Amino acid sequence: MQTITLEFENEKEVRDEAERLWRKVGITGEMGIRPVGNGHWRLELNSERELKPNVVEKLKGKIIED
Repeated sequence: MQTITLEFENEKEVRDEAERLWRKVGITGEMGIRPVGNGHWRLELNSERELKPNVVEKLKGKIIED
């Protein structure tokens, strides 16, 4: 299992990236979307399998280290 948290400037960007990951990349696991203030949004991704490095490099949004 791999967990990644991404931050986005607005709700449309985070929802578009979640949709891309689900449909085009084929991510399996859980995703959560929530507002964090100042108009920013977070996508919390818990993938059932490790993502390939090239997929991680192409993620939109800012990776948040917890």
